[in-house]
This record gives sequence, structure tokens and C-alpha cells, in this order.
Amino acid sequence: MALSDLLLNKTSIPGLWFVKTRDICKDISQQINNLAFNGGLFLQIYSSSKESIVNTVISIATNDRLLDTTDSAQRFMIENDISYFHDTGYFLVQDELNELIPNGSFWEYQVMIQDFDPLFLCNCERGHVIFIDDINVFKRNYDGPLIDSLRNLNKLAIKENRTAFIFVQDNSYALKNDFIFYRLINPFHG
Repeated sequence: MALSDLLLNKTSIPGLWFVKTRDICKDISQQINNLAFNGGLFLQIYSSSKESIVNTVISIATNDRLLDTTDSAQRFMIENDISYFHDTGYFLVQDELNELIPNGSFWEYQVMIQDFDPLFLCNCERGHVIFIDDINVFKRNYDGPLIDSLRNLNKLAIKENRTAFIFVQDNSYALKNDFIFYRLINPFHG
């Protein structure tokens, strides 16, 4: 929950923020579970891994339910419900988890996942918090040096009152840049 708390503290500060990670999909999925599913925050996600993220969020939510069980009968019921989900695509007992199934209401109203849009700061439909899963999209979609593009986008994010979290592999060359390092949320992760 520590990373979720760090991100939540930064959501009220517009601009670009960078999150060092070893597994981008897993970390984004965990934050969706913590901040949106459990916390009610509206998120706009830019990723080409929608199916993987949705499946990972479902897995995290069902694992949380299993960890919260208090007795063997309850655990057996949840395990059967998870098996039922894998067979049918729906939860029978844990009906609230049906929001998380692909094309469920959670993905339509709470968290939107779509491919990267170069106009992401202006076209954000769900609140002001944005997750981006690949810093390299900025090199592909903007002319000029990466850092210049990021600095300009930071100014625009502040102007548009948007907070964007860009997840960066912890072995990325980009982390060596001062602009990114000073806007890194978890510099000692890894």
C-alpha cells in the first residue's frame, strides 16, 4: 500500500510524475485495485496491454478476498466462485467482482484503458489522474529530444490541471535524467 499512498499524495499536484517499476503491468494493476476499485479514484490508463491489466486486477481482487477469509468454509465458497468465474466468465457469489470482468461497468465508468493518445492531457475523460505504461511513447509521438517533450508536457499538464504517472522500467536510461529523477515518486524502489 506504500506506493498507493505515495501516488495518492501526488494526485493533487498536477504535472508529470514518474514511477520506477520492475513489472509495469503488475504495478499498474495493483494501483488500479488499490486506488480505483478499493479507493474510488477515477483513472484514465494509456496502455496497449488492456487484457493483461484487466486479468491481473481480477486476480489481485480475488486473491485479496482469499486472504481476507476467516474460516475454511468461507475460503471454500470463494475458491468455488473463482472456479465458476473461470468456467463461465462471471462470479456467482461475489457479485460485486462482476464489475471487474472485461467490459464490466468498472472499466466503463471508473477506469478507462485505451491505447496511447498524443493529446492525452487534453482528451482525458475520467478525472484528472492518468497512468501511462511506456515512456517510449513520448519518443515515438513527439518531435525533438525526449526530455524537451516531457518538460513541455509537464507545463501543459499543470495548465490543464492533470496529474500523469508514467511508469518506467527500473533499469531505464531515462531515470538518469535530472528532470525525471527529481519527479520520481519512488527513487529507492528496486
